[in-house]
Amino acid sequence: MIRRPYFTLVAIAAIAAIAVSACSPSESPAPSGSPAASAGASPGSSPGATGALTTIRVQLPGPIDGEFAGLIAAQKLGYFTDENISVTLLPGDPNLATRTSAFYRPGATGPEITISDVTSVLAAREHSASDLVHIAQLFQRSGTVLLTWAKDDVKDTCGLIGKKIGIWAAPADVEVDATLATLSSCPLAGASNYTRVDIPPVATATQGATTAFLAHTVDAMQAFTYEQLAQVLEATNPATKQQYTPDDVVAMPLADRTATLQDAIFASAAWLQGTGHRDQAVNFVRAVVRGWVYCRDHEEDCVQFTLAATTGLGTSHTRWMINEVNALIWPSPDDIGTLDPIQWQQTVNLAKAAGVITKLPSIDAYDDTIVPEAIAILTGKDLAAVDYKKVPVAVAPGGK
Repeated sequence: MIRRPYFTLVAIAAIAAIAVSACSPSESPAPSGSPAASAGASPGSSPGATGALTTIRVQLPGPIDGEFAGLIAAQKLGYFTDENISVTLLPGDPNLATRTSAFYRPGATGPEITISDVTSVLAAREHSASDLVHIAQLFQRSGTVLLTWAKDDVKDTCGLIGKKIGIWAAPADVEVDATLATLSSCPLAGASNYTRVDIPPVATATQGATTAFLAHTVDAMQAFTYEQLAQVLEATNPATKQQYTPDDVVAMPLADRTATLQDAIFASAAWLQGTGHRDQAVNFVRAVVRGWVYCRDHEEDCVQFTLAATTGLGTSHTRWMINEVNALIWPSPDDIGTLDPIQWQQTVNLAKAAGVITKLPSIDAYDDTIVPEAIAILTGKDLAAVDYKKVPVAVAPGGK
């Protein structure tokens, strides 16, 4: 049901923090055609706190883009100010392989909140003294796929035998390595089932994974549906001089049993212990939940919100990202934000089997009491969306 790996803990380039100012719904109304009543504060949907706003810094794993549209919407529509908080989004290093351990070790000085996959935080807690605590699970399924070219006729995992496969560095490779380990049971499997090519999962199509795949220096590559797959489809086929289409590329899902938990909300344990900070964490989660509910029901509004909050991203690429991320969050059968203990244990087991961690995490690695408290007053809102289905979205050349 849930998956996703992520990235390593090395040196991070200094990146300026981007604060996207929160404003109330009256200051920044929903676009025409979007019911402002469902977006703004309403009885039973937010506490309507008053007084000076408390600033919460949120460390993102990459650039401010469609992956975080729910947070951007929560700012734009005033959901954070409804909760008496102001949020500053801190973009992460787009070359995720150069991230330092400091990213995962905020302590009492912050940032207060971090968005990350679970595997990377488990590694940081054991090896880098991270104090991050899992407080809400956003992605309910994995965005990780293996891309191959349709012309190569790779119909299943066994078709990858003998191929060059572009794979991200540990711990981002846990899911893929676990999936490829099954090649040994395939017919014609040999001592060397595939050739691993290390590639960085950077966020631009001019570097790393996507370039290697487009240049055919690898036969397959690890990718996210909401990022690298879009980059491939936005590129031009040099043979035909036409944009690639979904018929040219196969996005092979990984096996459910190799799934790891991906985008989640973590809070610094040192910060949580401060007076009133746990309540602020509850308020933050509530606002983010409302933001993603809005982006589910008003996806095009969130495309425009995100474009206004980012630089250098095209409209079609942003639309693709938000559509794909919505499909990773929804349906949320146990309500958005809820941590599935079975998927948590599977993530732990896979990380341990891969050597990313050597021991089981302590019981304080997660707090599953914050989400129920956050969503308790969101009466009348569909927080499960069990009938949600992704809509078809196309990308323009270059993602414009």
